[in-house]
Amino acid sequence: MKKLNVLIILSIAILLGIKCLTDLEKSNNQDSYFFGQEFAGKSPEIFAPEIISKGFHEHAIAISPKEDEIFYVMADINYQFNTIIQIKKINDRWVPPEVAPFSGKYKDLGGCFNSDGTQFLFASKRPVNGSPENKLDIWITKKINGVWSEPINIGSPINSEHLEGNPSLDADNNLYFQSNRDGNWDLYFSEYVDGAYVEPVVLDLINTPFNESDPCISPDGSYLLFHSNRNDPRGLMDIYVSFKEEEKWTAPVNLGENINTWYSDFGSSLSPDGQYLFFSSYRSYNAEDFAGKTYEEMIELYESPQNGYATLYWVDAEIIEGLKKAY
Repeated sequence: MKKLNVLIILSIAILLGIKCLTDLEKSNNQDSYFFGQEFAGKSPEIFAPEIISKGFHEHAIAISPKEDEIFYVMADINYQFNTIIQIKKINDRWVPPEVAPFSGKYKDLGGCFNSDGTQFLFASKRPVNGSPENKLDIWITKKINGVWSEPINIGSPINSEHLEGNPSLDADNNLYFQSNRDGNWDLYFSEYVDGAYVEPVVLDLINTPFNESDPCISPDGSYLLFHSNRNDPRGLMDIYVSFKEEEKWTAPVNLGENINTWYSDFGSSLSPDGQYLFFSSYRSYNAEDFAGKTYEEMIELYESPQNGYATLYWVDAEIIEGLKKAY
């Protein structure tokens, strides 16, 4: 009997151990950044719930070209403080999220990897040369012997006396970013020539008297995503796409009701292969979702993704090709 009790206790312990595996540990059965999720389809789904999307403000995800490191931004309720969070693979296993080694002290915003994953460009309000906290500028950190270096202000001609942010690089490391140097937030482009960025040009065919922000260039440079609060009846902020045809950008197209809602939808990025679109949204539960719920069930909804804070979603980027064909 004693032996049987021991076996029962051991069996229970094993079952509890299996049950207590975190979602991240379970995802280590998968080699990719999908963390064991089913591949995204044509309708947006919450990305990596309980691993990345936890019901806080999560946005501006960037995945390294080798798909072994992820950065994203976590923010407080009023976006007064933004921190870059890192998830990386060590010995072929994903480790739990932690504050990126170059972040956590100042207000840091979204960024992007360069084409080989050895550099990461991001926006920050950190001080320059020991001065008090700076305005928003674009900064760069470099990966040297597997360690991210102290960030350096990217300087002129990208940064100006105005605000610059949300960098996005194409395969040739040409830079797209946003700036309010002409009054509103507009999108700019700077070509990378002989190891340096040339004087930026404003993307006139894309910008409007409204604000255009968060540029995201596709890996092949064939289309540019961004969000805007332009006069569109669909919502507060919508995501748009412009296609490059004969070296010119087409008039932007709203991604439509499958992506954009009556809430704010913003912060688009793409997987390294361009197959998946990521974005954040303030969409939330409907009133009927709370009807008939117990107190515990209501608390669970309030503390979960899609609770009205910015939540990360992903969807098959094939929808963009569909818009291009219909253009």
